Amino acid sequence: MDTNISVNKIVGILAILVIALFSSISSFYINDEYERSIVTRLGETHKTTGPGLHFKIPFMDSVHTVNIKIQQIDYTDVPTVTLDGQTIMIDMTINHRIQPDSDSNLIALYEQFGSE
Repeated sequence: MDTNISVNKIVGILAILVIALFSSISSFYINDEYERSIVTRLGETHKTTGPGLHFKIPFMDSVHTVNIKIQQIDYTDVPTVTLDGQTIMIDMTINHRIQPDSDSNLIALYEQFGSE
């Protein structure tokens, strides 16, 4: 019976160590130079973070990363009408980026579009 108690203690200690290790590993995240993150705490917007190493509360905070590099959207064969009423097919490219210096802009975009 003493061996059963000691095995239960060892299993309990190992479980606590695994949970502690997982919590400590998932407490940090890194943003690259061209990334910004929106941290949500229990689903509500909490703060934004810039490049570098950051801390988050495990199991409470979620991090949603946004790329602020110039991105390109291509549209092919878009029907368009000319001034004289002729329909033509064009290829169109849109270049866009999120302004990195505005935290309120990042939060507004996240609240409107989510993590898309």
